[in-house]
Amino acid sequence: METPQGTPHDSTITTTTATATSVHRSAWQPSWEKGGRKGKPRARSNLWVWVVSALILSVLFVPLGLLAFRIADNVPVFDAAKQFCVAEEQGSYSAAYDLLSDRVQQTVNETQFGVASQQTHIADCSPLQNGASFNALGSSVTLRMSYSVPVNPSSSANPAPNHFVTDDQGTMRLVHDSDGWRVDAVTTSLFTLF
Repeated sequence: METPQGTPHDSTITTTTATATSVHRSAWQPSWEKGGRKGKPRARSNLWVWVVSALILSVLFVPLGLLAFRIADNVPVFDAAKQFCVAEEQGSYSAAYDLLSDRVQQTVNETQFGVASQQTHIADCSPLQNGASFNALGSSVTLRMSYSVPVNPSSSANPAPNHFVTDDQGTMRLVHDSDGWRVDAVTTSLFTLF
């Protein structure tokens, strides 16, 4: 004897089982097999994230890296300026002359430079921390400098010992030649060396 409910009941069970099986298979299917929008793998959408991230990082960190390289590259510039200043302050005019650029040495000889340095007698010479102008090609650097020289006692009504005049607006241009960084110009209102 057939029950009228038997056939519908069996088909419901079959349908439910088939649906459960297909849901079960898709739930365990790996993400690269499922595919994203329009059947493309989802891994490609991550490619854009990596590309955009790489661009952002390069925009941020490449200039910082170049700046660090530029600063490290120009440490010898400050060293050359300081060596020149120390040589002038100590009266080692021959050592100071050796730190001049080829162009300057072709213009003025060591004797002329020594005489000008003795007459000037630089008491203090130092690069200022807040001023440097770098050429884009890296072949020349202009540093802001502070120069101090003693006041000429004969020009003062009341000469004071250890009295100096200072120019904080001076500059020193250095160029990179075959021997490294060399002093190419000294600009100040207090004296002229070459």
